[in-house]
Amino acid sequence: MSNQGGKQQRQSNGGTFAGPNSNNMFGANMPSSVYPKDSVKDVAESLGITNLRDNIATALATDIEYRIRDIVQSASKCMKHAKRTRMTTSDIDHALRQKNIEPLYGFYPPYTGGKKQGPWFRTVPTTSGAPLYVLEDEEINFEHILEHGPRVGVGRGVGWHAHWLAIEGVQPPIPENPVPLTRKMAGTDDTSLADAGEAAAELGNTAVKPLVKHVLSRELQLYYERLTSSILSPPTDAETETGTALPQEGMPLSNYSDISSGNLVRDAALSSLRGDAGIHQLVPYLIQWVGSNVTHSLRLPPTAQDPEKKLEEQKHTIQLLHTMLSTLHALLVNTSIFIEPYVSTKQHAL
Repeated sequence: MSNQGGKQQRQSNGGTFAGPNSNNMFGANMPSSVYPKDSVKDVAESLGITNLRDNIATALATDIEYRIRDIVQSASKCMKHAKRTRMTTSDIDHALRQKNIEPLYGFYPPYTGGKKQGPWFRTVPTTSGAPLYVLEDEEINFEHILEHGPRVGVGRGVGWHAHWLAIEGVQPPIPENPVPLTRKMAGTDDTSLADAGEAAAELGNTAVKPLVKHVLSRELQLYYERLTSSILSPPTDAETETGTALPQEGMPLSNYSDISSGNLVRDAALSSLRGDAGIHQLVPYLIQWVGSNVTHSLRLPPTAQDPEKKLEEQKHTIQLLHTMLSTLHALLVNTSIFIEPYVSTKQHAL
């Protein structure tokens, strides 16, 4: 029994558990009531609850007192962890955060000579006789705000202006156009060539631009493949009965495009070249394709020994050259293409 009594006495002195003769959980040295029931009645009256019974106010005050002591005990742990002997408001805030309770937001006191000045409070009489302090409402003068406040200017309204979306297939870097996506490097060889060019530029004080990879969209690549295959090797079932001939025999030609190629698919492809306005990026590829076909057909000697087969090969070569000239003519008559930068390349094919 003596051991149990000593154990209970130590617990009571430690302030963790209450002894058998104590009136609260914090020991006999703590006061039995910290939060009065009159404060509960004042808060109830501010919320519109009148004639609150005493037993209810006492029960609420007891529960509030338990919550306060629990928070203070947690705050004392924060104080001891910080190796301090005086509890501060930051300890209370840390204790509230530990219990997932929003911290209290207090007020600075009125002007006491410091840098920060708090709001003024006024006393409001209550039925219990205890003073109640509330914040003094600040009167706002709307006339002063309208006269001396910031003035909002009227905007110009909604408008529009024109800008270049693309020039010769190249998108200009202006704010109206979207930012181009960053592309990966062309490869190890291109990187080494670019580094060699930069090194040569540093040695010879010459501005050398690194290699730039020209990227075509998937739609343009598909269009280029279908176009070249339709011009060079169209399907045989689309050939006309008359073949390559003038639309009106005996009449002078007013335009080179009036000559039929003898195949409906090839004519449709050449007609697309004459009027399509979105093939700016394909122009250098088409010029190079025409030049390579012309060079290959002229340099390739006839392989057949038979005179008739040799004549057929020559006719095939002439027909291929005629098709390439029709392709160049379709590019020239297209008013939406700026062909001047490729004139020197085109002259070699002619």
